[in-house]
Amino acid sequence: MTAGVLLMSDLLKPLQALAPRINAASDDLSQSLASIEQQINDLSLGVEAWLIEDHQALSSEIVWPDNDRDSGYRFQHEQELGYGRHGDAWALLVRTVAYPQSSRQNNPQGWEYDGEPFELERKPLLRSSRSIRARAVDRLPALVNAIRDEASKVIEAVERARQVADSLK
Repeated sequence: MTAGVLLMSDLLKPLQALAPRINAASDDLSQSLASIEQQINDLSLGVEAWLIEDHQALSSEIVWPDNDRDSGYRFQHEQELGYGRHGDAWALLVRTVAYPQSSRQNNPQGWEYDGEPFELERKPLLRSSRSIRARAVDRLPALVNAIRDEASKVIEAVERARQVADSLK
């Protein structure tokens, strides 16, 4: 029994040395993300944007209703990075979205999207796990571009509305 305890203690030594480093790195990451979030907030753009294209998800998981893998129906849950309103504040966000899929015999991959996706959860990126926050870093430039594109769409819509209003005078 003591040999097992000693062995476990030996196994944990590298983790004990790593713990202060990962905790410090995690704190630095959170501070950097908070700074980025504040800089975006300071722009007062007031637009929501999400990275929803292929290979942009922070994580992905297949979920079968009632754990029935033979039902021919399942959901792909994806955690997506975005920016939007959360309560009364704007923030970098992570949302979990369920994409319904059904089994199709004529599809070589076996599964096709079937129905509209729906949001299951939304929370601030800064309250997400370390691994999700770390994965988000490489996607931030794409998110900034998505925010820019969304802001441009709003400007275009306002200009079209102005043209319509002017044409009615």
